Amino acid sequence: MYLCEFDELLKKHFPRWFRSSTSKNDLVDFLLQSIPDDFEYNDAIGQYLHRNDVAIRLRLNRPDKIQKFTEPWVRKFADTQAYQQEVYLEYNGYRIETYWFVGVDGSRYLIPYPKSAFDLRITPFQYHLASILNSKLPSLGLDHGLQVAGISVTDEAGI
Repeated sequence: MYLCEFDELLKKHFPRWFRSSTSKNDLVDFLLQSIPDDFEYNDAIGQYLHRNDVAIRLRLNRPDKIQKFTEPWVRKFADTQAYQQEVYLEYNGYRIETYWFVGVDGSRYLIPYPKSAFDLRITPFQYHLASILNSKLPSLGLDHGLQVAGISVTDEAGI
């Protein structure tokens, strides 16, 4: 009975005894602490796999039918065709969250949905997630894409 008073020893010697849990907030915090190089990209399946925790991945939805996206800001790019892009945060194969992006300029950039068609602001979290996704694309960089679109990052934390 004396051993029961020492959780750390029990965890060390009987790891299955304790159930660990991961919340949605834990995953979002983990993403915020990650950098683009933490992810390995597989273009064939549209997957960004975290190198240090393979239970975490970002996956691009690749539907059979592409949904066009037509807001005024997308016409600022050389290629004015744009499409909706769902990005899934997955943990252990389960979809935890869906984030919305726009594929613009011939898929050179994945830009997060701004607040509205005319309020062209994104949150710091959206920017961070976009920096991970865009790091693997053949573009001039996320900041250039946002500048062309006229999109800025707010001071709000919104996740």
